[in-house]
Amino acid sequence: MFISVFCSIPLIIIPFVKAIRRNINFWKLDTAMRAPLDQVEPDILDVPLTTTTSLKQHIPYIIHRDFAELLFLGVAPIFGIFLVSAFKNDILPFEIKRQLTLIVFILIPYLSYWLSRYYKAKCSPLVNIFLSYGMLFGLLLYTALFLHFLAPIVLLAGVVFSFLAFPLFAPLPAFLYSLREIRLQQLHLEMYTKEVSPWWSFLILSWRNSIPNLIFLLLFIGIILHVLFFFGQPLYAILSAFVNSKEFFFSSPQQVLFFNN
Repeated sequence: MFISVFCSIPLIIIPFVKAIRRNINFWKLDTAMRAPLDQVEPDILDVPLTTTTSLKQHIPYIIHRDFAELLFLGVAPIFGIFLVSAFKNDILPFEIKRQLTLIVFILIPYLSYWLSRYYKAKCSPLVNIFLSYGMLFGLLLYTALFLHFLAPIVLLAGVVFSFLAFPLFAPLPAFLYSLREIRLQQLHLEMYTKEVSPWWSFLILSWRNSIPNLIFLLLFIGIILHVLFFFGQPLYAILSAFVNSKEFFFSSPQQVLFFNN
């Protein structure tokens, strides 16, 4: 146990703290973007500013890929799927019958994030809008996962098997990185507003489009659930996956009693 905790400090705990700090710095930068250029503190940025280049143009290029991003948004989701499958008889964070639904729900924001991260400059505005909705869907999923993992069994796993249990702590950094990438998508699409058709420009994520965004997101989730329905998953599969778990935040008390018996 001591070795596991010792190894987790440089490989998990420090990247976790850095992920939180870097995302806070990003939003400081985003706030500074709205101020006049001569009022921005240079130490907020990791690159020198010039008076001829706006902050809005800098943001997509100064955000570098780091180990924490690769760990919590690259390795953790895939490793988490493996752990749930490998230890499904020992712990039950989700209902076993709903693994297909969980895998699809995890892969959608996962692929949306990395496609946006690497290819948004090469994708059409419409493709980028759909990637934004994939990441917005991820924000809902990561929030649910974060709450679901607020349980004593997670804290115990984090102490005893901290090196293997790091996917349980990934939802918060994943949420922050996805939120940051959605903001970068907004800035990217603002540079191409003339290319965006007025027929679907209302789909661009923004506060002024919040109601159409919410409607389209619900439609997006409904389509996914109906596609999964044809593969034997009920429409309530994602709810069942959380509720029919054992000793986690959203676990049904009856389900815990059933497993204890």
